[in-house]
Amino acid sequence: MLKELTVRDLDGGLNLVDIGCSGDLDAKWDPVLHLINYVGFDPNKEECERLNAEPSTFHSKQYLPFAVYDGKDHTLYKTASIYCYSLRPPNRPWLDRFAYRDLFEVVGTETVSTRRLDSIKELAGMDVDAIKVDSQGLDRSILESGEDLLKAAMYVEAEPGFLENYSGEETFSEVDIYLREKGFLLFDLELFRQPRTGELGKASPVQQLLWCQGLWLHDFIAHPPAERLTRGKALKTLLLCAVTSCWDFGLELAEGYRRADLITDDELKKLTKNSAWDLL
Repeated sequence: MLKELTVRDLDGGLNLVDIGCSGDLDAKWDPVLHLINYVGFDPNKEECERLNAEPSTFHSKQYLPFAVYDGKDHTLYKTASIYCYSLRPPNRPWLDRFAYRDLFEVVGTETVSTRRLDSIKELAGMDVDAIKVDSQGLDRSILESGEDLLKAAMYVEAEPGFLENYSGEETFSEVDIYLREKGFLLFDLELFRQPRTGELGKASPVQQLLWCQGLWLHDFIAHPPAERLTRGKALKTLLLCAVTSCWDFGLELAEGYRRADLITDDELKKLTKNSAWDLL
């Protein structure tokens, strides 16, 4: 059932907002790329122009050259690794204890203007289904800047640190508490560790846990949206459960959708089979 869904079935497609986009999406998205309306944010205007010009298999795409945060001007700390750029300065006394410390060497700064998610006209009126955030320390504030978008979202992915790798970083515990308050459940964590600089760093069986990639899904059972779900929106939430391999939660949602006449008896019966959730 889920494999056969079309853009029309999904009220125009699966709407994905990617803040701090870099590189391709994870492979789990591959089976549904043709259904995705993708909006990516990167402060680098030239990079956005390049990405907009490239062919893709998305249903639609646009890359916007905005830094997303609180709508004010801030200092961007440019580091030796472009993947460590942040609006927060690296916490050098802490980072210098680890082997990857050179990646955080500040090689320059720049003043950048930021925008709140709720002020971006390209997102106005969009029924966002999934939000990815990779902001190097600002995940909670960015999500707070678009709470109306978050209310409709089913999926949130963020990469917070467990400690302040950047000065004033909003850590995992802060992000998790905020999302739980908004009705999201934590479903998965990919953990990242680093060795210390000492001689036993790389040989140590257990190294320091520093950051993670977390996955949260909206619990529409305990926290139903203010507006009644459409059939298309319901199908999108089920599709996202398939993408994330959260089959049991998807079936729980589907049972509720059947009671609300959003899916049929036959569709629910199909969704009780493992094969219905395997998109490959």
